[in-house]
Amino acid sequence: MVVLQGNESLTVPVALSTLTNNPAFASPWGAVMAGATNMVLPILAMFLAFQRQFVQGIASTGIE
Repeated sequence: MVVLQGNESLTVPVALSTLTNNPAFASPWGAVMAGATNMVLPILAMFLAFQRQFVQGIASTGIE
């Protein structure tokens, strides 16, 4: 948050934290959960797509 100048350049985790850190208003938990879901879905999709490569990489590091 120190480097970023405006709201349009915030990353998703920082933007979600600004929603919950406002003491004047009640936290919009629906918006927070929607943002968290949108943040996790691409990572989960990439993991599921490359799951075989992840497992092979982990398994090959234990074999000498």
